[in-house]
Amino acid sequence: MDTDKKNNILLKIILIILIIMLIFVVSFVLYHRVFNNKDNIIKDNVDTNNNTGSNEQINQEDNILEIEQIFKIGFVKESENELNKNDYFTIPTDMESNVIVIKAAKKGTNIKNIYEIDNTISEGSKIYVPEEMALITIMNDRITGIVAEPGMYTLKKNNSISGNESNISMIYVNNNNLSSNIKQSWEEYHRNNTQEIDGSQLAFFVNLNEINLQAVYKEKNIKSNYSIMINNPLLFVKDFVPRRYLQKLTNEYAFNDKNEAYTQLNNELLSIETNICDQVPNCYNDSFHQQFIDTINSSFLWEQDRGIKITKINVNKLK
Repeated sequence: MDTDKKNNILLKIILIILIIMLIFVVSFVLYHRVFNNKDNIIKDNVDTNNNTGSNEQINQEDNILEIEQIFKIGFVKESENELNKNDYFTIPTDMESNVIVIKAAKKGTNIKNIYEIDNTISEGSKIYVPEEMALITIMNDRITGIVAEPGMYTLKKNNSISGNESNISMIYVNNNNLSSNIKQSWEEYHRNNTQEIDGSQLAFFVNLNEINLQAVYKEKNIKSNYSIMINNPLLFVKDFVPRRYLQKLTNEYAFNDKNEAYTQLNNELLSIETNICDQVPNCYNDSFHQQFIDTINSSFLWEQDRGIKITKINVNKLK
């Protein structure tokens, strides 16, 4: 009987050892399978990421190339000596400071005559872009060019460029006051519109100077003096300026009481100010000015969606 017990115990021990060995073998095999799969997955991911990066770079280069191929006409920057001539387009004389968009006109044209002035430019047209102004050209309701670098330019076709001239371009935006993403806006705007640009266009100027404005809310006894700048003329003209101001027969587009878009900006500004002042009695303190600007930008996306940057604001009680 003792011998049988010993044998049973021995069998159990052997069985336990065998089970442990089996578990060890299975674990060893599974570990190596998982480890090898992990290496393969990592390798595949690295290859995929490398390919994705290459594809993105290729796609970006293709997009830029496709956009460049759209333009069969463009501007060439000329010598300042061309200013001695009279036959070129520029801004009208006597332009008021609150004018945001205005038609280009022949040198010496008074703003009083702007409605019927022909702002059509074509191959060979010369146009002078003054400091703190951006030239915008339009063809068939489509923005075709942005020139925000001061100087004299001539509109030329690709096949008319001589060897000693620089390449033509419809975008010159080397200007510190402009948004850093204006070129991205330009590429996105033209990426889905492949109609060739080759012909006469309408020329307009966008005022890039700081513009001082005022908003009054009598019901809440609030007055705001604020300043704005247009830092992305493409977004501003495309998404904010009414179409009727971008036609051949039109007046200047100015921020004044007759302008519904200006009224909209004032209403948005005052809604933010009243909300803050209702919660903070000393909101008129200078320390809150940046909070007003940040809240307006985050709530209404003036800069992101409209190309309008608020540079200063001063909120006061009406006397």
